Amino acid sequence: MSGKYWTEDEIARLNQIAQAETVDWEKIVSEMGRTRHSIQLKMRSLGLRMRAHYGGLGFTVERPPTPNRDIAELMEQQAKAFEQKKGRHEKKQKGITIELDEPGPYAIAFFGDPHVGDDGTDIEYLAYCMDFVRNTPRCYAVNIGDLTNNWVGRLARLYAHQHTTDDEEIKLCEWLSESLPWMWVILGNHDKWTPIAEIVCRNAGVMHVSHGAKFTIRCGDNELVVDARHDHRGRSQYNPAFGQMKQQYRGSDANLLVGGHIHNGAYSLVKNGVSGRIGHCIRLGAFKKYDDYADANGFSPDSVGPICMAVVDPSKDPHDIGYVTVFWDLEHGAAFLEVLRKKEEEA
Repeated sequence: MSGKYWTEDEIARLNQIAQAETVDWEKIVSEMGRTRHSIQLKMRSLGLRMRAHYGGLGFTVERPPTPNRDIAELMEQQAKAFEQKKGRHEKKQKGITIELDEPGPYAIAFFGDPHVGDDGTDIEYLAYCMDFVRNTPRCYAVNIGDLTNNWVGRLARLYAHQHTTDDEEIKLCEWLSESLPWMWVILGNHDKWTPIAEIVCRNAGVMHVSHGAKFTIRCGDNELVVDARHDHRGRSQYNPAFGQMKQQYRGSDANLLVGGHIHNGAYSLVKNGVSGRIGHCIRLGAFKKYDDYADANGFSPDSVGPICMAVVDPSKDPHDIGYVTVFWDLEHGAAFLEVLRKKEEEA
Protein backbone atom coordinates (compact mmCIF):
# COMPACT_ATOMS: atom_id res chain seq x y z
CA MET A 1 0.00 0.00 0.00
CA SER A 2 2.36 2.68 -1.22
CA GLY A 3 1.56 6.21 -0.10
CA LYS A 4 -0.11 5.06 3.14
CA TYR A 5 0.94 7.02 6.22
CA TRP A 6 2.89 5.19 8.89
CA THR A 7 1.03 5.07 12.19
CA GLU A 8 2.60 5.20 15.66
CA ASP A 9 1.66 1.54 16.18
CA GLU A 10 3.47 0.61 12.96
CA ILE A 11 6.56 2.54 14.00
CA ALA A 12 6.52 0.70 17.32
CA ARG A 13 6.25 -2.61 15.43
CA LEU A 14 9.29 -1.64 13.33
CA ASN A 15 11.28 -1.12 16.52
CA GLN A 16 10.27 -4.62 17.63
CA ILE A 17 11.39 -6.06 14.30
CA ALA A 18 14.75 -4.32 14.63
CA GLN A 19 15.34 -5.92 18.04
CA ALA A 20 14.20 -9.42 17.05
CA GLU A 21 16.73 -12.27 16.88
CA THR A 22 14.97 -13.75 13.84
CA VAL A 23 12.59 -12.24 11.32
CA ASP A 24 9.68 -14.00 9.57
CA TRP A 25 9.14 -11.64 6.65
CA GLU A 26 6.15 -13.52 5.25
CA LYS A 27 4.32 -13.08 8.56
CA ILE A 28 5.32 -9.41 8.91
CA VAL A 29 4.26 -8.51 5.37
CA SER A 30 0.89 -10.19 5.90
CA GLU A 31 0.42 -8.53 9.29
CA MET A 32 1.33 -4.97 8.24
CA GLY A 33 -0.14 -5.02 4.76
CA ARG A 34 3.03 -3.50 3.27
CA THR A 35 5.76 -4.83 1.02
CA ARG A 36 9.04 -5.99 2.48
CA HIS A 37 10.86 -3.34 0.45
CA SER A 38 8.78 -0.47 1.85
CA ILE A 39 9.21 -1.78 5.40
CA GLN A 40 12.99 -1.94 5.01
CA LEU A 41 13.13 1.52 3.47
CA LYS A 42 11.18 2.96 6.38
CA MET A 43 13.45 1.24 8.89
CA ARG A 44 16.51 2.70 7.17
CA SER A 45 14.99 6.17 7.24
CA LEU A 46 14.42 5.79 10.98
CA GLY A 47 17.96 4.56 11.53
CA LEU A 48 16.81 1.13 12.70
CA ARG A 49 19.44 -1.59 12.33
CA MET A 50 18.21 -5.21 12.40
CA ARG A 51 19.91 -7.48 14.94
CA ALA A 52 18.94 -10.47 12.80
CA HIS A 53 21.36 -9.29 10.11
CA TYR A 54 24.24 -9.72 12.55
CA GLY A 55 23.27 -13.30 13.52
CA GLY A 56 21.68 -12.19 16.81
CA LEU A 57 24.99 -11.23 18.40
CA GLY A 58 23.19 -8.90 20.79
CA PHE A 59 24.92 -5.58 20.22
CA THR A 60 23.68 -2.15 19.20
CA VAL A 61 25.57 0.57 17.40
CA GLU A 62 25.45 4.16 18.59
CA ARG A 63 24.79 6.38 15.60
CA PRO A 64 26.85 9.60 15.40
CA PRO A 65 24.93 12.87 15.34
CA THR A 66 23.85 14.06 11.91
CA PRO A 67 25.87 16.88 10.34
CA ASN A 68 22.69 18.32 8.85
CA ARG A 69 20.72 21.18 10.35
CA ASP A 70 17.19 20.62 11.56
CA ILE A 71 14.39 22.09 9.44
CA ALA A 72 13.74 25.13 11.67
CA GLU A 73 17.41 26.18 11.65
CA LEU A 74 17.69 25.39 7.94
CA MET A 75 14.68 27.55 7.05
CA GLU A 76 15.93 30.45 9.17
CA GLN A 77 19.40 30.41 7.66
CA GLN A 78 18.09 29.97 4.10
CA ALA A 79 15.89 33.04 4.60
CA LYS A 80 18.89 34.99 5.90
CA ALA A 81 21.01 33.90 2.92
CA PHE A 82 18.23 35.00 0.56
CA GLU A 83 18.04 38.47 2.13
CA GLN A 84 21.82 38.84 1.89
CA LYS A 85 21.89 37.85 -1.77
CA LYS A 86 18.85 40.03 -2.51
CA GLY A 87 20.56 43.06 -0.93
CA ARG A 88 23.71 42.56 -3.00
CA HIS A 89 21.77 42.05 -6.23
CA GLU A 90 19.56 45.11 -5.68
CA LYS A 91 22.57 47.26 -4.83
CA LYS A 92 24.31 46.19 -8.05
CA GLN A 93 21.19 47.01 -10.05
CA LYS A 94 20.43 50.30 -8.31
CA GLY A 95 23.99 51.59 -8.34
CA ILE A 96 27.19 51.30 -6.32
CA THR A 97 28.13 54.80 -5.22
CA ILE A 98 31.64 56.17 -5.62
CA GLU A 99 32.47 59.60 -4.18
CA LEU A 100 35.34 61.56 -5.75
CA ASP A 101 37.45 63.55 -3.31
CA GLU A 102 37.92 66.56 -5.58
CA PRO A 103 35.51 68.51 -7.82
CA GLY A 104 36.15 69.36 -11.45
CA PRO A 105 36.74 67.46 -14.71
CA TYR A 106 37.97 63.89 -14.55
CA ALA A 107 38.40 60.84 -16.78
CA ILE A 108 37.82 57.12 -16.62
CA ALA A 109 40.00 54.74 -18.62
CA PHE A 110 38.15 51.52 -19.44
CA PHE A 111 40.39 48.50 -20.03
CA GLY A 112 39.15 45.65 -22.20
CA ASP A 113 39.85 41.96 -21.57
CA PRO A 114 43.53 41.65 -20.51
CA HIS A 115 43.99 37.83 -20.59
CA VAL A 116 47.47 38.25 -19.14
CA GLY A 117 49.51 35.13 -19.64
CA ASP A 118 48.25 34.41 -23.14
CA ASP A 119 50.89 34.45 -25.89
CA GLY A 120 48.52 36.51 -28.04
CA THR A 121 48.21 39.31 -25.47
CA ASP A 122 50.10 42.54 -26.19
CA ILE A 123 51.56 42.77 -22.69
CA GLU A 124 53.82 45.70 -23.58
CA TYR A 125 50.88 47.81 -24.77
CA LEU A 126 48.90 46.85 -21.68
CA ALA A 127 51.80 47.93 -19.45
CA TYR A 128 52.11 51.19 -21.42
CA CYS A 129 48.40 51.95 -20.97
CA MET A 130 48.61 51.24 -17.26
CA ASP A 131 51.61 53.55 -16.86
CA PHE A 132 49.91 56.27 -18.89
CA VAL A 133 46.71 56.17 -16.83
CA ARG A 134 48.62 56.02 -13.54
CA ASN A 135 50.57 59.18 -14.50
CA THR A 136 47.53 61.13 -15.76
CA PRO A 137 46.06 63.32 -12.98
CA ARG A 138 42.35 62.79 -12.29
CA CYS A 139 42.19 59.73 -14.53
CA TYR A 140 40.74 56.60 -12.93
CA ALA A 141 40.97 53.02 -14.16
CA VAL A 142 38.27 50.38 -14.64
CA ASN A 143 38.82 46.80 -15.79
CA ILE A 144 35.98 45.12 -17.67
CA GLY A 145 37.03 41.52 -16.92
CA ASP A 146 38.80 38.31 -17.93
CA LEU A 147 42.03 39.13 -16.18
CA THR A 148 43.57 35.78 -17.16
CA ASN A 149 42.75 32.79 -19.37
CA ASN A 150 42.24 30.65 -16.27
CA TRP A 151 41.70 27.49 -18.34
CA VAL A 152 39.75 24.80 -16.50
CA GLY A 153 38.25 21.39 -17.26
CA ARG A 154 38.67 20.35 -20.88
CA LEU A 155 39.99 23.83 -21.69
CA ALA A 156 43.01 23.21 -19.44
CA ARG A 157 44.61 21.52 -22.46
CA LEU A 158 45.04 25.03 -23.92
CA TYR A 159 47.86 25.69 -21.44
CA ALA A 160 49.90 23.65 -23.93
CA HIS A 161 49.49 26.56 -26.38
CA GLN A 162 50.91 29.27 -24.11
CA HIS A 163 54.31 29.63 -22.53
CA THR A 164 53.07 30.70 -19.11
CA THR A 165 51.96 28.12 -16.56
CA ASP A 166 48.86 28.55 -14.42
CA ASP A 167 51.05 29.65 -11.48
CA GLU A 168 52.79 32.24 -13.66
CA GLU A 169 49.39 33.52 -14.79
CA ILE A 170 48.52 34.15 -11.14
CA LYS A 171 51.72 36.21 -10.76
CA LEU A 172 50.74 38.29 -13.80
CA CYS A 173 47.24 38.71 -12.40
CA GLU A 174 48.74 40.02 -9.14
CA TRP A 175 50.90 42.45 -11.13
CA LEU A 176 47.83 43.65 -13.02
CA SER A 177 45.77 44.14 -9.85
CA GLU A 178 48.49 45.85 -7.82
CA SER A 179 49.97 48.17 -10.48
CA LEU A 180 46.99 50.52 -10.68
CA PRO A 181 44.53 51.92 -8.12
CA TRP A 182 41.55 50.41 -9.95
CA MET A 183 38.28 52.17 -9.27
CA TRP A 184 36.61 48.81 -9.79
CA VAL A 185 37.13 45.49 -11.59
CA ILE A 186 34.46 43.36 -13.25
CA LEU A 187 35.00 39.62 -12.96
CA GLY A 188 34.30 38.06 -16.36
CA ASN A 189 33.39 34.51 -17.33
CA HIS A 190 37.03 33.35 -17.34
CA ASP A 191 37.51 34.89 -13.88
CA LYS A 192 34.48 33.05 -12.51
CA TRP A 193 35.65 29.55 -13.49
CA THR A 194 37.77 29.50 -10.33
CA PRO A 195 38.02 32.03 -7.44
CA ILE A 196 41.64 32.97 -8.26
CA ALA A 197 40.94 36.45 -9.71
CA GLU A 198 38.56 37.26 -6.87
CA ILE A 199 41.17 36.26 -4.28
CA VAL A 200 43.85 38.31 -6.06
CA CYS A 201 41.58 41.39 -6.17
CA ARG A 202 40.65 40.96 -2.52
CA ASN A 203 44.30 40.70 -1.48
CA ALA A 204 45.11 43.82 -3.52
CA GLY A 205 42.22 45.76 -1.93
CA VAL A 206 40.49 46.20 -5.30
CA MET A 207 36.71 46.59 -5.35
CA HIS A 208 35.33 43.89 -7.64
CA VAL A 209 31.93 42.56 -8.69
CA SER A 210 30.92 39.48 -10.64
CA HIS A 211 29.60 39.91 -14.19
CA GLY A 212 28.68 43.59 -13.88
CA ALA A 213 26.84 46.32 -12.01
CA LYS A 214 25.65 49.90 -12.21
CA PHE A 215 27.91 52.54 -10.69
CA THR A 216 27.07 56.10 -9.66
CA ILE A 217 30.12 58.38 -9.53
CA ARG A 218 29.50 61.54 -7.55
CA CYS A 219 31.63 64.61 -8.14
CA GLY A 220 30.27 67.38 -5.95
CA ASP A 221 26.59 67.73 -6.83
CA ASN A 222 27.10 65.99 -10.15
CA GLU A 223 26.48 62.30 -10.88
CA LEU A 224 27.73 60.03 -13.65
CA VAL A 225 25.93 56.71 -14.12
CA VAL A 226 27.94 53.83 -15.60
CA ASP A 227 26.43 50.49 -16.58
CA ALA A 228 29.55 48.31 -16.69
CA ARG A 229 29.25 44.62 -17.51
CA HIS A 230 31.62 42.05 -18.87
CA ASP A 231 28.95 41.46 -21.49
CA HIS A 232 25.61 43.02 -22.43
CA ARG A 233 23.33 40.56 -24.19
CA GLY A 234 22.65 41.23 -27.85
CA ARG A 235 24.62 40.60 -31.03
CA SER A 236 24.74 42.17 -34.48
CA GLN A 237 27.12 41.39 -37.32
CA TYR A 238 26.99 45.06 -38.26
CA ASN A 239 27.79 46.61 -34.87
CA PRO A 240 29.66 44.89 -31.99
CA ALA A 241 28.22 47.52 -29.60
CA PHE A 242 24.66 46.38 -30.32
CA GLY A 243 24.34 44.78 -26.86
CA GLN A 244 24.98 48.12 -25.17
CA MET A 245 22.68 49.91 -27.63
CA LYS A 246 19.92 47.40 -26.89
CA GLN A 247 20.19 48.22 -23.20
CA GLN A 248 20.07 51.94 -23.98
CA TYR A 249 16.98 51.55 -26.17
CA ARG A 250 15.26 49.78 -23.29
CA GLY A 251 15.44 53.02 -21.30
CA SER A 252 18.72 52.81 -19.37
CA ASP A 253 19.55 55.85 -17.26
CA ALA A 254 23.29 55.30 -17.72
CA ASN A 255 25.55 57.87 -19.36
CA LEU A 256 28.05 55.14 -20.21
CA LEU A 257 27.25 51.54 -21.09
CA VAL A 258 30.50 49.59 -21.28
CA GLY A 259 31.18 45.92 -21.98
CA GLY A 260 33.77 43.59 -23.45
CA HIS A 261 33.88 39.79 -23.73
CA ILE A 262 33.70 39.18 -27.51
CA HIS A 263 37.05 40.91 -28.26
CA ASN A 264 35.43 43.33 -30.72
CA GLY A 265 35.64 47.03 -29.99
CA ALA A 266 32.99 49.49 -31.19
CA TYR A 267 31.31 52.73 -30.16
CA SER A 268 27.85 54.18 -30.78
CA LEU A 269 26.27 57.34 -29.42
CA VAL A 270 22.55 56.85 -28.80
CA LYS A 271 19.90 59.11 -27.33
CA ASN A 272 16.85 57.45 -25.82
CA GLY A 273 13.75 59.37 -26.87
CA VAL A 274 11.81 58.39 -23.74
CA SER A 275 14.36 59.05 -20.99
CA GLY A 276 16.12 61.82 -22.90
CA ARG A 277 19.42 60.31 -21.79
CA ILE A 278 22.41 60.29 -24.13
CA GLY A 279 24.11 56.92 -23.84
CA HIS A 280 27.68 56.28 -24.88
CA CYS A 281 27.50 52.61 -25.92
CA ILE A 282 30.95 51.05 -25.83
CA ARG A 283 32.16 47.54 -26.55
CA LEU A 284 35.85 47.21 -25.75
CA GLY A 285 38.22 44.97 -27.63
CA ALA A 286 40.81 42.81 -25.90
CA PHE A 287 44.52 43.15 -25.26
CA LYS A 288 44.57 39.54 -26.44
CA LYS A 289 45.03 40.39 -30.12
CA TYR A 290 45.84 36.99 -31.58
CA ASP A 291 43.52 34.13 -30.80
CA ASP A 292 43.53 30.58 -32.23
CA TYR A 293 39.75 30.38 -31.76
CA ALA A 294 39.24 33.56 -33.80
CA ASP A 295 41.72 32.31 -36.39
CA ALA A 296 39.97 28.94 -36.73
CA ASN A 297 36.57 30.61 -37.18
CA GLY A 298 37.79 33.31 -39.54
CA PHE A 299 36.88 36.24 -37.31
CA SER A 300 38.27 39.46 -38.76
CA PRO A 301 40.33 41.81 -36.55
CA ASP A 302 37.70 44.58 -36.54
CA SER A 303 38.21 45.88 -33.01
CA VAL A 304 38.45 49.66 -32.56
CA GLY A 305 40.70 49.14 -29.56
CA PRO A 306 41.10 47.48 -26.15
CA ILE A 307 40.98 50.73 -24.17
CA CYS A 308 39.16 54.05 -24.25
CA MET A 309 39.05 57.15 -22.09
CA ALA A 310 35.81 58.88 -21.14
CA VAL A 311 36.37 62.50 -20.10
CA VAL A 312 33.63 63.97 -17.90
CA ASP A 313 32.89 67.69 -17.61
CA PRO A 314 30.79 68.15 -14.44
CA SER A 315 30.02 71.76 -15.41
CA LYS A 316 27.73 70.38 -18.13
CA ASP A 317 24.25 68.99 -17.64
CA PRO A 318 24.21 65.15 -17.70
CA HIS A 319 21.74 65.34 -20.61
CA ASP A 320 24.07 67.55 -22.70
CA ILE A 321 26.18 66.13 -25.51
CA GLY A 322 29.37 67.58 -24.00
CA TYR A 323 28.92 66.01 -20.58
CA VAL A 324 30.96 62.95 -21.61
CA THR A 325 33.52 62.83 -24.43
CA VAL A 326 34.99 59.47 -25.42
CA PHE A 327 38.50 59.07 -26.82
CA TRP A 328 40.05 55.91 -28.23
CA ASP A 329 43.46 57.59 -28.18
CA LEU A 330 44.77 58.02 -24.63
CA GLU A 331 47.05 60.94 -25.50
CA HIS A 332 44.21 62.94 -27.07
CA GLY A 333 41.95 62.15 -24.12
CA ALA A 334 44.55 63.26 -21.60
CA ALA A 335 45.18 66.49 -23.54
CA PHE A 336 41.45 67.27 -23.59
CA LEU A 337 41.20 66.57 -19.86
CA GLU A 338 44.10 68.93 -19.17
CA VAL A 339 42.40 71.70 -21.17
CA LEU A 340 39.20 71.26 -19.15
CA ARG A 341 41.08 71.29 -15.87
CA LYS A 342 42.95 74.48 -16.74
CA LYS A 343 39.68 76.09 -17.83
CA GLU A 344 38.18 75.10 -14.50
CA GLU A 345 41.12 76.59 -12.56
CA GLU A 346 40.92 79.87 -14.45
CA ALA A 347 37.18 80.23 -13.96
